[in-house]
Amino acid sequence: LISLAILLGVFCSSDLLVFYILFESSLIPLFLMIGIWGSREEKVKAAFYFFFYTLLGSLLMLLSIFKIYLLT
Repeated sequence: LISLAILLGVFCSSDLLVFYILFESSLIPLFLMIGIWGSREEKVKAAFYFFFYTLLGSLLMLLSIFKIYLLT
């Protein structure tokens, strides 16, 4: 339910900074869901990949948002 509320805020946000904060907030419940379901070996590997892929994507998104704010 928390994940749904945060994702609704992501899609309804009208500011890039609010979008980024809510998008990052939505990753916490998703990470917990990955850690709960699945077999032991698969969920640890999946959580590891999820963390690093979202970290890379989030850093690139943050740099892009800063670049857009500097240009406008």
